[in-house]
Amino acid sequence: MTLTLYITTVLIWGSSWIMFDFQTGIVSPEVSGAYRFGIAALFMFIWAKMNRETLRFAIGEHTFLALQGAFMFALNIVFLYLAAWYLPSGLNAVVFSMASIISMGAGTFYYRKAPSMTLFIGGLTGALGVVVVFWPEIKSLELKQGVGLGLLLSLAGTTSFAISLLIGERNQRAGLGGHGGLAWAMIYGTLVMCVIAVFRDSPFTFDS
Repeated sequence: MTLTLYITTVLIWGSSWIMFDFQTGIVSPEVSGAYRFGIAALFMFIWAKMNRETLRFAIGEHTFLALQGAFMFALNIVFLYLAAWYLPSGLNAVVFSMASIISMGAGTFYYRKAPSMTLFIGGLTGALGVVVVFWPEIKSLELKQGVGLGLLLSLAGTTSFAISLLIGERNQRAGLGGHGGLAWAMIYGTLVMCVIAVFRDSPFTFDS
């Protein structure tokens, strides 16, 4: 069962980077993300309700759920999609593969506890594996205008995701890691996406 879940995760995660190139079109990243996570949150609320999981949390708990949602379901997505306008999907994936290493570094600073060598080697091996897979695409990359900005955006998205992992770990320990907590985090992420869309004057439209 564990192997099946692992293979499924790898296939879904790997193929998602291919789809990035097809999703950077008429609809802006923040609007597209708001649609996606708004719908996902609705289904997550329904699932939590069906399984009788709690959907009521204290104000202080909502603060951390909002932080998780902002970094995992908003800033992370917007930055990576904006990066996809300047970078090939392979290079975007390579930068994002560093998320586990960045998260370990941030965790060491926050929790004052260094990660195990096994965990570090695993994260580094995974990142190197992604480099090998996308090496032909990286090798043929031309250092044209916009690549530097794309790398900064990709790194910002990766760092946002790494921060969200730390907040998610904190929420898990506090008992907020169920489907109910995740549903609220998605809602907050959707709201942040909407705020970004308004700030950037992005129209709420659909790609015909």
